[in-house]
Amino acid sequence: MGKDVVLTEKNSFFVSLDRIEEGLAVLLTDNGFRWLINADELPENCLEGSVLKVSITVDTEETTKRIKRIRELQQQLLDRSNEGNG
Repeated sequence: MGKDVVLTEKNSFFVSLDRIEEGLAVLLTDNGFRWLINADELPENCLEGSVLKVSITVDTEETTKRIKRIRELQQQLLDRSNEGNG
């Protein structure tokens, strides 16, 4: 498991739930950006107009897994390319 992170105002912010359309939640940031996420990902009892606090942290464990997977795929492509040139 990754380390616990103490959140500061720098790595969290607020969004408001504008509406839900066709299973997508439309979230609006204070500076005008719009996010679309699956409505199933919202907390229970979240209604239009609800303000949500979004926290952003780095998941080092997941990052490491994905980097490893990308390197494996790159190696597979390189191996295939070398087979065709040989």
